[in-house]
Amino acid sequence: MSLHFAGGLIVPSLPHPLLCPQAHPGYAALREAYTAARERIDALKADLLVLYSTRWPSVIGHQIQAEPSPTWTHVDEDFHALGSIPYTLNIDAAFAERYRDAAQARRLTCRTVAYQGFPIDTGSVVALKLLDPDGTLPATITSCNMYADRAETLILGKAAADAVAQSGRRAVAVAVTNLSHRMFPHPIDPSEERIFSPTHDEWNRKILEFLQAGRLEDVSQLAREFSRQAHGDSRLKAIWWLAAAMGQTNAYRGEVLAYAPVHGAGCTVTWLRRAERAAPGLEFDEDDVEEYRGDRNVLERQGAAPSDQASKATAPSSAQPADRPLQQGDRIFDISPTLSERIAVWPGDVAYARAQTASLAEGDTIDLSSLTTTLHVGAHADAPSHYTLGGQDIASRDLDRYLGPCQVIHVHVGPGERILPEHVGTPIIAPRVLFRTGTFPDPESWTEGFASLSPDLVGWLHERGVHLVGIDTPSIDPMQSKALESHHAVASRDMAVLEGVVLDAVPQGRYTLIALPLKIEGGDASPVRAALVG
Repeated sequence: MSLHFAGGLIVPSLPHPLLCPQAHPGYAALREAYTAARERIDALKADLLVLYSTRWPSVIGHQIQAEPSPTWTHVDEDFHALGSIPYTLNIDAAFAERYRDAAQARRLTCRTVAYQGFPIDTGSVVALKLLDPDGTLPATITSCNMYADRAETLILGKAAADAVAQSGRRAVAVAVTNLSHRMFPHPIDPSEERIFSPTHDEWNRKILEFLQAGRLEDVSQLAREFSRQAHGDSRLKAIWWLAAAMGQTNAYRGEVLAYAPVHGAGCTVTWLRRAERAAPGLEFDEDDVEEYRGDRNVLERQGAAPSDQASKATAPSSAQPADRPLQQGDRIFDISPTLSERIAVWPGDVAYARAQTASLAEGDTIDLSSLTTTLHVGAHADAPSHYTLGGQDIASRDLDRYLGPCQVIHVHVGPGERILPEHVGTPIIAPRVLFRTGTFPDPESWTEGFASLSPDLVGWLHERGVHLVGIDTPSIDPMQSKALESHHAVASRDMAVLEGVVLDAVPQGRYTLIALPLKIEGGDASPVRAALVG
């Protein structure tokens, strides 16, 4: 645990508080909060600012700014109409090198960047110009690796604490990040400013309530869920880093100096100081790591010999179920229609037929029968080979796609309509989503004008971590479609498909899905006995 950072800050990554504070009261409040934060930094007699910025993405490890006096004129890539930002920054190159060495000692890939003209990001430039307008306080800036997981990010924060401890500096850790980060995809007038979604606003305020209570580690532990619910800025990696750098506790005094929307994103200036006693209600349920040992092989089969990389990784203390065990009081919803000669199949496809080949009633020792039917009968899972040349057959599909947390969403669309993102009306909270449309009400009577998915919806769901999508109709494309746009949208993202499920009796909400396809070699689909538990 680190006790070496004297204070911590969360500040926005957008330029509005610097370039146009007069345009909206929220921008002005953030600007005033920067001034209040600067006063607290001065009162601490801090001699170093250590920044982690989500606006500086890196791919190969992490990078640390080490050019002593970078000078340039910056223009934000999205908000260039707000004007340019000339800057000369005071970068502590010696500390940057010490920080790099500390990260490498913990087995991270990390390097310094030191040349004039390197494009320093908007968030870092704005933060340093507002927190240290005279350029008297040395600083360094760290990149946000796009692919870093929680373990790498925690270790980077711990390396920052190591470097501060070794240098004897009185430093402030600065997380340059927004909270919710869904922004309007079109220009808006400042008078239209608001948090993009009421749900995002609720989650932002809950997180700020925790920070106000000093519960930084709890916020770090909740970052994954927050990001799923509120489109967290870079999965709130900056909060992971900040919590690790400051010691992974809830022992802080928090001050939310401002909270406001900026182009739909949730922005705050929040100040944190050490307290003698931790706040109650700790989560502390995520893995902790001290040294990077590679990615955990989370798909390693139980009982199989672990790979060398996985054996070196920090493993959880006990096995975790895919969702949760069956509990007393849980309901099991059977969402498969009954297969019989009455079941409707796609016009022109092979109808369901069962032939009796032996009968107890007729004196045989057993009942025995055979089936003839399309693989796309009733509730079924499509295989990629159904709609892409050379695609996987159903026997080759990973079963974990069809087993685990699932969300049922009721949508109000008319016959023949495609479901659009704006029809969804609720946050996505699970990696599998089933849509109840009510437009194919009787599995034994074919209805042509059933609802389907739009390709835009498929992409929108994939962006939110969904890897299986299902519907209570025979197809995710309209009956008349020859292009099969939604099927191809699914294929390009390697998502799984369930069609023909029955959701009439299932309330909207979160469940565990069980819908395993048969292992049919060469199969372009498979019937499933689909159920939801919850």
